[in-house]
Amino acid sequence: HTEDRDNKTFGDLELDWDVQGNVNLLKQFTVVWYNDDDRVIQTKYISPDFRHTVLPVTKNKSVYNMTIEPSYFTETLPNIPQSIQLVIPGPPDSPEIFLKSVSPEEFVIEWGEPRLYGGVKVRGYQVYLNDKKAGNELNHSHRKAVIPCKPNRNYRVQLVALSANPEYSDSPKSNALFISTSIHSPRQTEAMDDWALADD
Repeated sequence: HTEDRDNKTFGDLELDWDVQGNVNLLKQFTVVWYNDDDRVIQTKYISPDFRHTVLPVTKNKSVYNMTIEPSYFTETLPNIPQSIQLVIPGPPDSPEIFLKSVSPEEFVIEWGEPRLYGGVKVRGYQVYLNDKKAGNELNHSHRKAVIPCKPNRNYRVQLVALSANPEYSDSPKSNALFISTSIHSPRQTEAMDDWALADD
């Protein structure tokens, strides 16, 4: 259904259902859906002859709540709605990194697994020093990196979670740690004022 899709959608949800019991008295199906992020409730009315509809996905990394309710020409049959939730896949969230230790020769960072969406897993991690890739890709099970450095230097450290699914991008860069390997400077600071970043 790409012909009627605008640039605000990321794909479609295809919803199929079945009906048990007397189908002769079916008037229509009402499909109601929203995602947990924007909570805008949308409604679609489906002919009683159909058991399928397509809903636009307007937000990645979100939980979609969908309900199908039959309407009948008689009030004696109960209108029992059926609901389903689905997580829309998307890239991993940014990992959050912490400084474990620092010396003039090396520093150690640690992190937990970032939040994942819809079965998109992390294939590994990439460390960035001063906005440049540092070292090889780390295995997805790593939660710590020992990074060699030079004394009396300043480093800006970030981490990216690499997507295991080529259809989805890697995570954005993590929070930044600003690390000084000088013996006379604070070990870590959040300020960028007068910060000279090392080129190596």
